[in-house]
Amino acid sequence: MKKIILIIALIVSSNAIKAQDAQADTSVKAERAKLSPQFSKLPGKWQFVKALQGAKDLSAEMKMFYIKKKPITLLYDKDGKITYPADAEAELKIKEGYWEFFPGAKRDLKIKTITVDGSAQESFKLVSVTEKEMIYEETRSKTKYYFKRVK
Repeated sequence: MKKIILIIALIVSSNAIKAQDAQADTSVKAERAKLSPQFSKLPGKWQFVKALQGAKDLSAEMKMFYIKKKPITLLYDKDGKITYPADAEAELKIKEGYWEFFPGAKRDLKIKTITVDGSAQESFKLVSVTEKEMIYEETRSKTKYYFKRVK
């Protein structure tokens, strides 16, 4: 009898957790639907161009933005997923990524990268997003990352 009650309690708590997760997912999607006009241009394909720390070009040091010595192209979708090229896992050990927007925060763009060894998460300040260019900044080091939109 105790085993049956325990199993029922586990099922009920599992269903409650699933309902909470579904509700959280819905609220995240609702928040993305309310993106500012600046962030509404973020979804799309972006190719790395350069990284500058003041006047110093750090592009060559940014190994995570190159595959076989060519700039990486990332797909930012409207649901917050970042899709990496197929060879990113072999070359960079990156499986997938996610982005989130925090309106009004000092660092309003959070990027989470899932690797074969774990994950990493960084927050940036989105400087600008246009139809042709995206710039975000790592505010502590004052490094700006430049991407161009590709078709």
